[in-house]
Amino acid sequence: MQIEVRKADMGKEKKRLKVCAYARVSTEASEQENSLENQVSHYTEMIQSNPAYEFAGVYADFGISGFKESRPQFQKMMQDAKNGKIDLIITKSVSRFARNTAIVLKASRELKERNVGIFFELQNINTLSGAGELMLTILAAFAQAESEGASANAKMTYKRKFESGIPAHGLESTFGYKANAQGDIVVDEEKAAVVRQMFDLAEQGIWPSKIKQYLNKN
Repeated sequence: MQIEVRKADMGKEKKRLKVCAYARVSTEASEQENSLENQVSHYTEMIQSNPAYEFAGVYADFGISGFKESRPQFQKMMQDAKNGKIDLIITKSVSRFARNTAIVLKASRELKERNVGIFFELQNINTLSGAGELMLTILAAFAQAESEGASANAKMTYKRKFESGIPAHGLESTFGYKANAQGDIVVDEEKAAVVRQMFDLAEQGIWPSKIKQYLNKN
């Protein structure tokens, strides 16, 4: 009698989650650009090092407010998720994802309908969990209120200065402006041409780092 030895059927390998990350900074300062690059590098390494994850990319918006829904990379990420390219989105916090409560909830619900989750690291919330949406609603409202309060205070400060005829601090040393013989701040027409070119390039969607390289070269 011949005995046949068979290996146990362990079943199919568990499907890996298609995971991406979303990063955003709201100002175009050089240190913020470095911060964004660090975030992209961090999330790329974190996702790729997890054997349960399939890397689906890092979507990053630079110099765009979280109040806006029309962020290029944010919209691309949402569309890719709806097209089945993403199972889970990882982001630093609720405010990093969006500072508008309506945008946060609208996006999370649209994705939840397609069984796509958002994991907010700082708050430790996964939108696919039972209590996820309730906690998200509360935290998103706090994030929006905090941002609106800071924005209102800043606007009030500038408004009072404008009403008193006080120019913005350090304006005379800002590229594109200069102080005339009377000490008044006026536009430096020679430098203004470069400033307009910078804005034109930015409007075309060219990143600040590429604009800097172009200006330095030329």
